[in-house]
Amino acid sequence: MKISTNSLLNDFGISWKKVNGESISLPMRAGNMDIIDGYLNAAMGEYASILIDYKNQPAVIYAIDGKTFYRYLAGSVWQPRIELDI
Repeated sequence: MKISTNSLLNDFGISWKKVNGESISLPMRAGNMDIIDGYLNAAMGEYASILIDYKNQPAVIYAIDGKTFYRYLAGSVWQPRIELDI
């Protein structure tokens, strides 16, 4: 399983766009999202959190293989994942 997220929520989640501005139709599917981490058959955690900062840039907290990670978008580039000691 891979983890995906999409950002640029300008209308409180009614519509979604990729980082490049391309609209995403609902319901979201893996084929129309930005894949930011993971690999086939990864042991993904049940929960993930999407955060939006004051510049409308997303960040995610998620778990893979029992480890918790944080990634954020800076401009149009996802920054390397940071392992959290939780």
